[in-house]
Amino acid sequence: MLGTSLYLAAAFTGLRGVTHFFAAKGVVTRFGDISVDNRRIITMDGIVEGVALISITSFVLCATLVDPNAEVSRFVYAAAIVALLYWHLSQCLLAFASVRSYLVGRPRSSYRVPEVECGDA
Repeated sequence: MLGTSLYLAAAFTGLRGVTHFFAAKGVVTRFGDISVDNRRIITMDGIVEGVALISITSFVLCATLVDPNAEVSRFVYAAAIVALLYWHLSQCLLAFASVRSYLVGRPRSSYRVPEVECGDA
């Protein structure tokens, strides 16, 4: 039973990683007209997240295939859980910051640099 649930969890995590590869292009197009560098950065972000999720999947699968009840396997599972929780927390904080900046609005360019007299030049 433990092995089956671990295989399912790894499969869902791996599937999520694979979808990051295919979704990267769609995410970039939704940003509209942005520079080439920004397109590359957003694409790389999707690729890196996909590779990270697939790596976590491979670690969990390898540990489960060897011995799901071994001490090292439990360490691998705990590290995978911590990594996934950290990743999801960072995604939630990023979403919160995006919504907050949308609701509050970006700072206006009403700040003016005060003129300073430097004396006789």
